[in-house]
Amino acid sequence: MISFEVGDFIFNYRVAAVCRRAGRVLLVQQEGTDFWFLPGGRCEAGESSRDALRRELREELAVDVRIEGLLWVVENFFELGGRSFHELSLYYECLLPESFHRVDLDTSYPWTEVNGASFVLRWFPISGLSEIKLLPEFLQQGLQHPPEHVQHLICRG
Repeated sequence: MISFEVGDFIFNYRVAAVCRRAGRVLLVQQEGTDFWFLPGGRCEAGESSRDALRRELREELAVDVRIEGLLWVVENFFELGGRSFHELSLYYECLLPESFHRVDLDTSYPWTEVNGASFVLRWFPISGLSEIKLLPEFLQQGLQHPPEHVQHLICRG
């Protein structure tokens, strides 16, 4: 995975999926945190962003998705756990197959990764995203009004 320390920063190269269904968006929360984010993960060296996203969603959702267009290229600067991060993220619109088994819009779906980290997936109404802590913050409005063309954003928070 492309993640390394540079001075006082941790640099990450991340990909994320915008998966919508019935006016809702699929979000993830890591156990022990107070915020939600889009599914995805870090790219491996030599792996394209689309291939990385397919791999990550197979691991997290156990499904093959159709990756649509690129929505945002984001330079994200933030603090987490007392550490400073500089993250380059690519956000893609993705279509889940009709056979996707986690479709109950009122259920949380827990899973544990190989490294022991615990997560939960859940569908949230796009119109009610202001009621939760969603990071990066631009997603609060961005998911309600997705861009027609790729946008480059710089987020500091």
